[in-house]
Amino acid sequence: MGKSVLIVLMGFLIIFNIIAINMNKTGTEAEVTLYDSYSSVMAKDIAESGVNAILSKLVYNSYWRGEKSSIALAGGSFTAGAVSDTSLGPFGIKVYSYSNFNSILDTVFVYLTIELSFPIGVRAGVTANSDISTSGGLTIDGRNHDENGNVIDTTGTYGISTTSTFIPLPNCYVGGTVNSNDYTPLRPGHPKYDPIVVEEGVTWEGGFPDTPDKVMGGEAAGYPEGTLKSIAQSGFNGSQYVTYPPSEPSYPLSGVTYIELTVGEYNPPDFTNSSGILVIHNSSSTAAIKNLNTGTFKGLIIADDIDKIKCEVIGAVVGLTTTPSGNLIGNGDGIIKYSSTLVSQTTTGLPGVKCDLNIVKWIY
Repeated sequence: MGKSVLIVLMGFLIIFNIIAINMNKTGTEAEVTLYDSYSSVMAKDIAESGVNAILSKLVYNSYWRGEKSSIALAGGSFTAGAVSDTSLGPFGIKVYSYSNFNSILDTVFVYLTIELSFPIGVRAGVTANSDISTSGGLTIDGRNHDENGNVIDTTGTYGISTTSTFIPLPNCYVGGTVNSNDYTPLRPGHPKYDPIVVEEGVTWEGGFPDTPDKVMGGEAAGYPEGTLKSIAQSGFNGSQYVTYPPSEPSYPLSGVTYIELTVGEYNPPDFTNSSGILVIHNSSSTAAIKNLNTGTFKGLIIADDIDKIKCEVIGAVVGLTTTPSGNLIGNGDGIIKYSSTLVSQTTTGLPGVKCDLNIVKWIY
């Protein structure tokens, strides 16, 4: 009996040890599985954090492209960045983020476009806060145009919008788009000319935007007073700030060019290859730009007083003052072609000005 009991006990011990070993092995495997699962979740969360860091940067500087490398976070790290993706359009961006947590790797890709902003102070090819006259072959075309000056059908606006009166002089041409109907520029008085392309006596809710930043939308749109001046002073994308006289900006223009006029008037040289936002302004709203004679400017011109455009402008022009020194917006063979694309492009993504991001797809 003693030996039999001992044999049974030994059997129980062997069985118990086998069960214990299996239980320990199962527990270890469960711990490993749990640990790997936790690491995978953390890797994904870190990758998403990397994407969000880039998106936060793009909101206030959509022109930024680059990479943030090996950023430590929560015991792991991420490398994230943004590159242009023209397959999504001219403002398409691909954001990527690669993460590492306990040797578990993960990636997140976000494809997005920038929602184009548009200045509230632009209602036409030429928007003015005063009487406005044209003569001498000047053409103002409110039909929409692409960046090369080609017409985009039925998507334009008025040729001229003014709080006061339009006074056409001989040989000028005005056209535009109203109610999705395009009107080719014609001389006022031509049998087929339609005055519907000119908007007169306009009343602005809250008053006409009488400063450059108000033209952009003011504080509600991220442009508190001094914003455009500050961007020009920063040098962003070729931006320039000058006090004239004595200083004059370098040409061709790009970014935001802000000319603060102290006395007299500014007569610009050749606009060839110039673009962006051109501001001519001072605190008394008497800054005048006159005799824009040569080249093509692509973008938005905002001036207290603007007189005699003889060059080509593709974009839009805004005059701020109610008492211009001369209300002849242009003469000679100048041409102003409205372009919503160029106005949007030159005013979108400026540093410090919040823009909207349109997420196209988010891929894990």
